[in-house]
Amino acid sequence: MLKGYCESYLKYKKQKDENQKIVEKNNKLNEQVTGLQNENSGLQKENEELKQKVNVLQKMLSRTLDFCNRVRNSRVGKVFFRKDIKELPGVEDSIEER
Repeated sequence: MLKGYCESYLKYKKQKDENQKIVEKNNKLNEQVTGLQNENSGLQKENEELKQKVNVLQKMLSRTLDFCNRVRNSRVGKVFFRKDIKELPGVEDSIEER
């Protein structure tokens, strides 16, 4: 009987230690998840800001192209410019030229 009690106690103690290790590991993982969620939230805000900046730049580019085409279609522009501006060179094109 005493042997059975000792075995039960040792088994209980071993399970308790294993459970404590699992709880500690779970807490660490929860902290990592919380940190990653905070980082993700920050990146989402940054992404929204960048989208707004892109929209502003696209509007500016559109206005610039319209202005260039108006100048090109004017009396003086027709003399100096022969091709219509449809779009500006892409980022890849300008990088390759350098």
